[in-house]
Amino acid sequence: MKKIQSAIYPATLIILLITIRVLVHLYFSGVYTDGDQTITWLSAVDKADGRWYTPYFYGQFYNISITAIVSSPFIRFGFPVEYVVPIITNVLGLIPFLFGAWYLTRIKQNKAAIIVLCMGIILPAQYHFVTAMARGFVGGITVLSIGLLLTSAKPALIKGLGYGLCIIAYFVNPNMLIIGLPLALLWGLQSANRYKAERKLQVTPVLIGLTIAVIAFFAINAFNSPLYEVHKLWKLELGFGYLQNSLKSLDARFLYLFPFLPKIGSLSMAVLVILIVVLFVQKQSKSAVLMTLVVLFVLATLSLNKTLDGTYSTFFPFSRMYLALPYVLVLGVSLTIQHVSYKRLKKIILVVGVIGFICQCFDIPKKAKASVQGNSGVVQVLRIDKLCAECVKLNKIQQDYKADVTVFHYKTDEYIYGCKALQPEMETLYPEYDRRYWTFMQHADTIYETVLFMDWSLRLPEQLKQYNGDFNAIDGIHYPAFILTDNSQSIIDLYTINSLPLRPYKK
Repeated sequence: MKKIQSAIYPATLIILLITIRVLVHLYFSGVYTDGDQTITWLSAVDKADGRWYTPYFYGQFYNISITAIVSSPFIRFGFPVEYVVPIITNVLGLIPFLFGAWYLTRIKQNKAAIIVLCMGIILPAQYHFVTAMARGFVGGITVLSIGLLLTSAKPALIKGLGYGLCIIAYFVNPNMLIIGLPLALLWGLQSANRYKAERKLQVTPVLIGLTIAVIAFFAINAFNSPLYEVHKLWKLELGFGYLQNSLKSLDARFLYLFPFLPKIGSLSMAVLVILIVVLFVQKQSKSAVLMTLVVLFVLATLSLNKTLDGTYSTFFPFSRMYLALPYVLVLGVSLTIQHVSYKRLKKIILVVGVIGFICQCFDIPKKAKASVQGNSGVVQVLRIDKLCAECVKLNKIQQDYKADVTVFHYKTDEYIYGCKALQPEMETLYPEYDRRYWTFMQHADTIYETVLFMDWSLRLPEQLKQYNGDFNAIDGIHYPAFILTDNSQSIIDLYTINSLPLRPYKK
């Protein structure tokens, strides 16, 4: 009976948290998508069909596409990609809270466990939106949480697999370092204390983990070609000027990361500083030093030029690099409330969680619309049902005109990659910046008799001065389409002769 009663509080929080993520799917992630997310759609479809070009997000050698990998078996079994990927991504964004709480419960940190669950409930709606998008932002944190849970197992092999996943999480997405570093420091501190008490260390699981991580790293990169990379992780630079700019707009850097107050992200750092002071007052010097190092590390990352890469849009926020910061707050709070009884704490947490849940029920529908309407930046957003309908129409145009390939002469990733994912028989190409070198190599250097051009810029007729065959606009349709028939040139030659932007190409 006591076990059932003690489980009521965390179970209630879990139900509230899962309900919130369901609302996120119904109002946001299952309704809207963007150009970058459709790249993940296509990656999942490719993997479902056995075409494992690269585990990374197409066009780059960072940000492993965990969503595409996990989604591929479901797509293989016939589930539509437009349903599978949003659901899988939403679940992956939920896992760190659930698995984090599970891990903490297994290591007898029940207070920290319910705080993690509560944090998931009271974080702003936009935090859930960002972590529910198929963009890879939360993948590293997800893999880390799975690894942590496995490290709590007794068998050395499973524990070693857990350590391996904790390391691999860095390759999935480096933003996991924000919580990974303090956890590593805490693990080192606890290991040192254990060695002093028992005069022994558990070396075998660590060695197994290192071995798994090394093998995984080489396996991940074994078949990647430099030709696959068009979006490079631009040269990282540390500079005091970057730090100054970040500190001047600290709220923007930490958007959506503080409970209830989405636009005042700087409170995260303020609370961490307060927690450090409390730890020193409580004479928990080791914990205080640990949290101080964490704050210094976060400040150091603000000195990186990459942290200035983002917008105020939910679809491309600066804060995507600090999604693990709420977990750091949980760590700091849990260290300072060791003296608080669990019985008293869980009642407070439940009240806060219920208040947060009620706020989310009102906030999620409202903030979902506001996020889409207020979107600005590098990605285009549209409704999933509209994309599905338009891709059917675009595919029909390609078939009606018997075009061998549809060339997009304008950056519309949602159609370039989304339509190929939704209509696999449709052949698409974006010569200027295609993220799929294998597709670029196949289509761009091949001579097709009939080529369909889609050009939302409407500049192609004036740019295409030299060509062989007949080039005409297609009238009577909703799209800016042009058809080239009796063609005798490859796309590469056609673009080169007319000095049009073309992805770097090597024969």
